[in-house]
Amino acid sequence: MQPTVRHLLTAQIDSLTKLEVALHFNAHPKAIETMDGLADRLCRDTGEIRRAVEGLAEGGVLHRYVLGAGHYVLYGLTDDQAQQRAIHDLSRVYHNDPDARVAIVKHVMGISRTARPRTPEPAV
Repeated sequence: MQPTVRHLLTAQIDSLTKLEVALHFNAHPKAIETMDGLADRLCRDTGEIRRAVEGLAEGGVLHRYVLGAGHYVLYGLTDDQAQQRAIHDLSRVYHNDPDARVAIVKHVMGISRTARPRTPEPAV
């Protein structure tokens, strides 16, 4: 996996929701979203989206737009070219390499690469 992707995963993406949000903004780089709008678009709970978006904004992956004396808060992809490249690289690897996709999801979920698959319980 590319160093930019590895760094982004280590430093920023620590939940599946953050991964989904980052992939969404990579696919729609001009999008400006509210929390509720993004929650609806991604079919996620607003609280879950709030934690992900605020974390990504604090890390510089997303840009926070505050309008109307703080009454409106919108989010969009960062203007930082290095961050945009890292997110683009993550998206490309995630969508084009099934083995890397599994590794990314395992990393984000905190699953060890050497963990054994769980044996299903016998049906009674």
